Amino acid sequence: MGNFYVNLCVKTDDVSALLDVLGRGVGEGFLLDDRSGWLVVTTEKIESQDQTEVDRLGNLITAAMPAPAISFMNHDDDILSVDVFGGGARVGSYNSTPDYWDEYTGEEHKKPALTNPAAYAALAEGVSEADVISVMVPETDFVFAFELQQNIAKMLGLPKASVGLGYRYVSQGDLGNLRGMITAFGGATVP
Repeated sequence: MGNFYVNLCVKTDDVSALLDVLGRGVGEGFLLDDRSGWLVVTTEKIESQDQTEVDRLGNLITAAMPAPAISFMNHDDDILSVDVFGGGARVGSYNSTPDYWDEYTGEEHKKPALTNPAAYAALAEGVSEADVISVMVPETDFVFAFELQQNIAKMLGLPKASVGLGYRYVSQGDLGNLRGMITAFGGATVP
């Protein structure tokens, strides 16, 4: 069995402003601050892997704060969905295996689906649209979705801990070396 997790990385270091936004009916969750200039959020609602909940959170945060956000949804290490949010809307989307749920025909999966690579490139200085395409639509397939997320995180300068961070894992105490960097909100408690 592979990984199942969802998180949202917000390009800000303003913990109190983000916690204020997260207090607006988001529910239980955790915020990771590793002092990288990105804050990582995971909630019980988005952990359900419901795209509507991911969009709602990304839209809420980026409408309330002058900060872009990028979400990662890993489904069993087979599919990685990555969306960029800005100004209260989803502005870029990516699916590593867009035909995963289609009836199996014996053929290889379609290439990853990427819209608006400029939105991804804008998240990090010195990253071009060509860089985004090269990393997110690789010539060779990855084995596990978390490996692809590691490459995306490295390209964009995201916290290493964003790879694999999910509400369920944190709530079960799977903190590794993150203890002291996690803040609970909405009634959640850090184990």
